[in-house]
Parts: sequence; structure tokens; C-alpha cells
Amino acid sequence: MMRLGLADKIVAKLLLWRRIAVQREELGRMSDELLKDIGISRAEAAQEAQRHFWDTDIPQTRAGRQETVPELKLRYH
Repeated sequence: MMRLGLADKIVAKLLLWRRIAVQREELGRMSDELLKDIGISRAEAAQEAQRHFWDTDIPQTRAGRQETVPELKLRYH
């Protein structure tokens, strides 16, 4: 198993944050039709789009379950 160095972990986190920022920006620009197709209301999309890129907590779904999203397990030695 390959161990990531501190620099690799920092780069991975920065790339994750960039991806999140882009996705949230795109979500905020989606049409009502696209949002309906993916099952998200305009209010939910606006709320998600306004979150900061570093805010990566997983929100509860409407059914009360946590969504499963792959997460980086970063440990600093």
C-alpha cells in the first residue's frame, strides 16, 4: 500500500475543494428542468451553491439518511 506524503495530501485536498467549488457553482446555474430531473428543488440548489468550498459535511437526505460520498482519509504524521 502506497503512503501519501504531506504534500500529496495537501494537493489532494486542494483538488477536492476545487472540484466542490466548481460543482456548487454549476448547481447554482442549473435550470429548473435539470434540477427537477435530479430531484433537487431550486431552494435546495441555492442553499448548496452558497456553501463554502471547504464545507464538506454531508447533509441529511429528505428521508433522514446520510448520503454516502467518498471521503479522503487524511492523517498527518
